[in-house]
Amino acid sequence: MRRVLVIVDRNARRLFAYVRDKLAGIEGDIEVIEDRRSLERRVESQPSQMGHRPHDRRKDDVSKDLKRFGWAVVRRRDEAGSDGDQAP
Repeated sequence: MRRVLVIVDRNARRLFAYVRDKLAGIEGDIEVIEDRRSLERRVESQPSQMGHRPHDRRKDDVSKDLKRFGWAVVRRRDEAGSDGDQAP
């Protein structure tokens, strides 16, 4: 799995192409994708019901960066919640 995810605003196709092309030759675990969210994240007005996830899977809210810059960078975490870096 790629460890660094660059998310580009879906309405910025030229920016997406530029970032994808510039990062294509760089070695490492980088993936460039378009933002796939169709609506803003819902605001939960009631506690979640039984059977629903007890926490939000998205740890980093990229909405502000996408609006401000047109792109955002996220470090993916593994199943244990670690970003994969280990102390020396």
